[in-house]
Amino acid sequence: MPQKAQDPNEIFDVVDENDRVVATDTRANVHAKKLFHRAVHIFVFRDNGDILVQQRSFEKDTCPGLFSTSCAGHVDSGESYEAAAARELREELGIALPATDLVPLFSQRPSPENGNEFVRGYAVKNFAGEITPNPAEIIRMVAFSPQQLQEEIEKNPEKFAPSFILAWQDFLATEAKNSHHQPKSHHQAESHHQAESHHQAESHHQPDSHHQADFPHKNDGRRNI
Repeated sequence: MPQKAQDPNEIFDVVDENDRVVATDTRANVHAKKLFHRAVHIFVFRDNGDILVQQRSFEKDTCPGLFSTSCAGHVDSGESYEAAAARELREELGIALPATDLVPLFSQRPSPENGNEFVRGYAVKNFAGEITPNPAEIIRMVAFSPQQLQEEIEKNPEKFAPSFILAWQDFLATEAKNSHHQPKSHHQAESHHQAESHHQAESHHQPDSHHQADFPHKNDGRRNI
């Protein structure tokens, strides 16, 4: 018997505005009543820096056929966020990793954009292993460079699940924050100062140029896997 994209009778924890469990209910009821519940998003990055994006099955009850996070799903009743993330990786992509290998990224409060979910985001970085997408949940996986993914979202936002766009924005904000807080070595700081001084000296003699190589060509770096 073919596996279903989801079970409307699976049990979720219903939580309050502080993410405290107050009840349990079925998936169907939680979504129909727009109750607060929990979910996870996992970004899987290949060892070449590409991010994997999934196209959701047309049988999914939310955002069918749209592109979304590498792996995402609900937290089952009584389950932790970390355990749910590791389970979803196994179920959707066939990736068996301990929860301790997942890099915490961000958390979200419930909103209409994320389906009234408390969300925690994680990353799997430099993954070089095999991936086996679950055909009941996933049509295909596509690899993007981060720059090209951002370009695609800006050009065709209707092709992406709103919850994924929100998660991607939070991922980018987290990466920018982490990069900003990384201390520079004395050598890096000195090199940066010298390069900046050299650039300022050159700018007195050269007109400003527009950098148009930030994004790859539309067909570069994007491929099905």
